[in-house]
Amino acid sequence: MGIDEFLDQYTPVELEKLERRDPLKKFSEKIVLQKAIATQPARESSPVKSRPTSPIKKKKSTAKKTTAGATG
Repeated sequence: MGIDEFLDQYTPVELEKLERRDPLKKFSEKIVLQKAIATQPARESSPVKSRPTSPIKKKKSTAKKTTAGATG
């Protein structure tokens, strides 16, 4: 195998390896990710937590009040 064949065969593979290990590329990707996270709202609102009390607890608490009022 001559030098030209060797370079043609192995150069693309070695360039890909270097690109994967490039610290500057990794750093810039982390910066982009941090900026994207920083622009998003800190927390999303949960539809479950938005209700003050559950309908089941509401029914039980009103039932207890009416029963307590009738006996007391």
